[in-house]
Amino acid sequence: MKKKTWKRVIALCTVFVMLLTAAPVYAKKQEGYSAEFFKKLTVAFRAPYEKNDLMAVGSITGMGQDKVKVKSSNPSVARVVRDNKTGNYASFSAKPVKPGKATFYITPEGKKTYVIKITVIKYQNPVEYVKVGDTVIKGSDLDRTGNVNLSYDKFAGKNIKFVMKAINKDGWNIKKSDVIARSGSGQKPYMKELGKNGTFRLSGKKGTFQITMYLKNPQQIQYLYFTITFK
Repeated sequence: MKKKTWKRVIALCTVFVMLLTAAPVYAKKQEGYSAEFFKKLTVAFRAPYEKNDLMAVGSITGMGQDKVKVKSSNPSVARVVRDNKTGNYASFSAKPVKPGKATFYITPEGKKTYVIKITVIKYQNPVEYVKVGDTVIKGSDLDRTGNVNLSYDKFAGKNIKFVMKAINKDGWNIKKSDVIARSGSGQKPYMKELGKNGTFRLSGKKGTFQITMYLKNPQQIQYLYFTITFK
């Protein structure tokens, strides 16, 4: 699966888990008007290479942004963002600024105020380092772009040892199926689960073989996707 596709999958998973963990919600429906907002929401910073760290808090159908007032009790922790500017629909997100707590007040004209309790938690990369053969990649290197390139020629045709040193606390529990060595599309199929310790054999063409790391922490609502590409 391509990296962009994986990112879309992760974004959808994040929203889905958020929907499960952030309940209950406010829900109001009447003719020509409907609104739905979370009552409580935990917002986690995303990896530094991810440009969009907004988290949806709710929306109104049947009323434009110009008729809705918004306020954050602590904008130094989280700001209310108006996602759309025109039309008869208004959606809102939380923009994390720093760890802490804030309360959002969203007031549609002539309607009750929706109060949303926001908790912002810090970003955490559980990976201290990974080692591919004798090459060490720091977790901070993965943070910068989400991908690190290694020399295909150096590892071609070899059985390669993979080791990951990562924390196993605070909701992180990296499983065998979370880290996979795989050939690219259009190549002879190859896939092997590595987890934090395994061996794989490099195959296929340059630039197509990857180690994919999909690290999940439902407790903190953090989902990280890193890759190592052999070029």
